[in-house]
Amino acid sequence: MIYTPDPNKVNSYPTKPDYVPKRLFDYAIAAKRQYNYSWDLLIADIASKNECTKEQAERAFLLGLKNELTSIENEYGEECRKWFQTYIDVIPEE
Repeated sequence: MIYTPDPNKVNSYPTKPDYVPKRLFDYAIAAKRQYNYSWDLLIADIASKNECTKEQAERAFLLGLKNELTSIENEYGEECRKWFQTYIDVIPEE
């Protein structure tokens, strides 16, 4: 697999920076919990629904997350996108 989650990372939630809107901060907390606690289940579910391998499902899921980052950048700006990407700690840096 490309990514191995660490459920222990979920226990620490840094405080919200002033430039991050509350709605985005709440979304980031929910995303971080879901991806770190349920990563294997999410990937297995995507693989079974789309009849593909887990590796293909994981790549597709990460691509979807990158598209979500683009949406966040368009709505909130580059600084918030970078914060979100760092905060959820899922998407590998390129």
